[in-house]
Amino acid sequence: MRTLPVFYYPSTITWVDDDKLFLNAVLETFQSDYFIQTFRHPQACLDFFLSYEPPLSQHSFLRGRIESEDYDCVDHLPVDFNVTTLQELHQQPERLHEVSVLIVDYSMPEINGIELCRQLSRLPMKKILLTGEADHY
Repeated sequence: MRTLPVFYYPSTITWVDDDKLFLNAVLETFQSDYFIQTFRHPQACLDFFLSYEPPLSQHSFLRGRIESEDYDCVDHLPVDFNVTTLQELHQQPERLHEVSVLIVDYSMPEINGIELCRQLSRLPMKKILLTGEADHY
């Protein structure tokens, strides 16, 4: 099921770029404020996500209620919102390993960033495509 929570908790940002110096700069800049996971090779990223299961995916407050008669409505989707479970979330250290953002370089030798995002489209995370290349016409 593809969902994104309607509240914030610290999670992991995965960054894929074949430029080692750029990834080092990313870590130097952002690691003090965010949980950062980096990959220099798109295939290593795909291998990681092949066996990745979002740590909090089993919690009902992150899922829609597909058994509801209103599920197919365009403007209304029922959600199971358990306040007690939500309150206990801050005590679960695995929440920090939930990948919520994937930042991908467009131009990489093995596979381009668009194709990488396409192959990871089943995962409920925000995807950001970056490039340092420009066409000069």
